[in-house]
Amino acid sequence: MAIFDRGAAMIEVIRIALSLGLFLLWVAGLAHDASHWLTWLLLVAGVVGFGGSERFAESPRAGAAGWGALGVSLFVLWIVALSTGATGWLSWATFLFGLAYALLAGRAALLEAHGSVWPWHTRSSS
Repeated sequence: MAIFDRGAAMIEVIRIALSLGLFLLWVAGLAHDASHWLTWLLLVAGVVGFGGSERFAESPRAGAAGWGALGVSLFVLWIVALSTGATGWLSWATFLFGLAYALLAGRAALLEAHGSVWPWHTRSSS
Protein backbone atom coordinates (compact mmCIF):
# COMPACT_ATOMS: atom_id res chain seq x y z
CA MET A 1 0.00 0.00 0.00
CA ALA A 2 2.93 2.36 0.60
CA ILE A 3 3.89 2.27 -3.08
CA PHE A 4 0.32 3.16 -4.06
CA ASP A 5 0.31 6.12 -1.66
CA ARG A 6 3.64 7.45 -2.91
CA GLY A 7 2.54 7.11 -6.53
CA ALA A 8 -0.73 8.92 -5.86
CA ALA A 9 1.10 11.69 -3.99
CA MET A 10 3.55 12.09 -6.86
CA ILE A 11 0.70 12.43 -9.35
CA GLU A 12 -0.99 14.97 -7.05
CA VAL A 13 2.09 17.21 -7.00
CA ILE A 14 2.58 16.95 -10.77
CA ARG A 15 -1.05 17.78 -11.57
CA ILE A 16 -0.95 20.93 -9.43
CA ALA A 17 2.37 22.00 -10.96
CA LEU A 18 1.06 21.53 -14.50
CA SER A 19 -2.09 23.53 -13.80
CA LEU A 20 -0.11 26.35 -12.24
CA GLY A 21 2.28 26.19 -15.18
CA LEU A 22 -0.59 26.78 -17.60
CA PHE A 23 -1.64 29.81 -15.55
CA LEU A 24 1.92 31.14 -15.67
CA LEU A 25 1.99 30.54 -19.41
CA TRP A 26 -1.20 32.59 -19.71
CA VAL A 27 0.42 35.45 -17.74
CA ALA A 28 3.57 35.26 -19.90
CA GLY A 29 1.45 35.32 -23.05
CA LEU A 30 -0.37 38.42 -21.86
CA ALA A 31 2.85 40.13 -20.79
CA HIS A 32 4.59 39.50 -24.11
CA ASP A 33 1.59 40.25 -26.32
CA ALA A 34 1.53 36.73 -27.74
CA SER A 35 -1.31 35.36 -29.86
CA HIS A 36 -4.37 36.38 -27.89
CA TRP A 37 -6.62 33.47 -28.85
CA LEU A 38 -3.94 30.93 -27.86
CA THR A 39 -3.17 32.74 -24.63
CA TRP A 40 -6.81 32.72 -23.53
CA LEU A 41 -7.35 29.10 -24.54
CA LEU A 42 -4.36 28.16 -22.39
CA LEU A 43 -6.10 29.89 -19.48
CA VAL A 44 -9.17 27.74 -20.18
CA ALA A 45 -6.95 24.63 -20.19
CA GLY A 46 -5.43 25.71 -16.87
CA VAL A 47 -8.85 26.20 -15.33
CA VAL A 48 -9.98 22.79 -16.59
CA GLY A 49 -6.78 21.18 -15.36
CA PHE A 50 -6.98 22.79 -11.96
CA GLY A 51 -10.74 22.75 -11.51
CA GLY A 52 -11.21 19.21 -12.71
CA SER A 53 -8.06 17.91 -11.10
CA GLU A 54 -9.74 17.09 -7.81
CA ARG A 55 -12.33 14.97 -9.58
CA PHE A 56 -9.63 13.37 -11.73
CA ALA A 57 -7.60 12.59 -8.61
CA GLU A 58 -10.48 10.71 -6.97
CA SER A 59 -9.57 7.61 -8.95
CA PRO A 60 -6.66 6.78 -11.23
CA ARG A 61 -9.10 5.74 -13.98
CA ALA A 62 -10.79 9.15 -13.96
CA GLY A 63 -7.37 10.80 -13.89
CA ALA A 64 -6.15 8.82 -16.87
CA ALA A 65 -9.25 9.76 -18.87
CA GLY A 66 -9.40 13.42 -17.81
CA TRP A 67 -5.71 14.21 -18.12
CA GLY A 68 -5.52 12.23 -21.35
CA ALA A 69 -8.34 14.30 -22.82
CA LEU A 70 -6.63 17.50 -21.70
CA GLY A 71 -3.35 16.32 -23.23
CA VAL A 72 -5.03 15.52 -26.56
CA SER A 73 -6.79 18.90 -26.48
CA LEU A 74 -3.47 20.67 -25.99
CA PHE A 75 -1.94 18.67 -28.86
CA VAL A 76 -4.80 19.74 -31.14
CA LEU A 77 -4.37 23.33 -29.97
CA TRP A 78 -0.64 23.09 -30.76
CA ILE A 79 -1.32 21.86 -34.30
CA VAL A 80 -3.84 24.65 -34.89
CA ALA A 81 -1.39 27.20 -33.45
CA LEU A 82 1.37 26.04 -35.78
CA SER A 83 -0.90 26.06 -38.82
CA THR A 84 -2.20 29.57 -38.13
CA GLY A 85 1.19 31.12 -37.42
CA ALA A 86 0.60 31.81 -33.72
CA THR A 87 3.44 32.96 -31.49
CA GLY A 88 6.15 30.29 -31.78
CA TRP A 89 7.29 29.98 -28.18
CA LEU A 90 3.70 29.82 -26.94
CA SER A 91 2.83 27.16 -29.53
CA TRP A 92 5.74 24.95 -28.48
CA ALA A 93 5.01 25.47 -24.80
CA THR A 94 1.48 24.23 -25.57
CA PHE A 95 3.02 21.09 -27.09
CA LEU A 96 5.18 20.52 -24.02
CA PHE A 97 2.21 20.85 -21.68
CA GLY A 98 0.21 18.49 -23.88
CA LEU A 99 3.04 15.97 -23.66
CA ALA A 100 3.25 16.39 -19.89
CA TYR A 101 -0.49 15.83 -19.46
CA ALA A 102 -0.30 12.74 -21.71
CA LEU A 103 2.52 11.35 -19.55
CA LEU A 104 0.52 12.11 -16.41
CA ALA A 105 -2.44 10.22 -17.90
CA GLY A 106 -0.15 7.28 -18.63
CA ARG A 107 1.10 7.22 -15.07
CA ALA A 108 -2.45 7.37 -13.75
CA ALA A 109 -3.36 4.45 -16.01
CA LEU A 110 -0.42 2.45 -14.65
CA LEU A 111 -1.51 3.30 -11.13
CA GLU A 112 -4.99 1.98 -11.96
CA ALA A 113 -3.73 -1.18 -13.62
CA HIS A 114 -0.85 -2.14 -11.34
CA GLY A 115 -1.40 -0.20 -8.14
CA SER A 116 1.87 1.60 -8.81
CA VAL A 117 3.21 4.22 -11.18
CA TRP A 118 6.06 1.83 -11.91
CA PRO A 119 5.02 -1.24 -13.92
CA TRP A 120 7.48 -3.56 -12.12
CA HIS A 121 5.84 -2.86 -8.76
CA THR A 122 2.54 -4.49 -7.97
CA ARG A 123 -0.10 -3.74 -5.39
CA SER A 124 0.39 -5.86 -2.31
CA SER A 125 -2.52 -8.07 -1.39
CA SER A 126 -2.27 -7.37 2.34
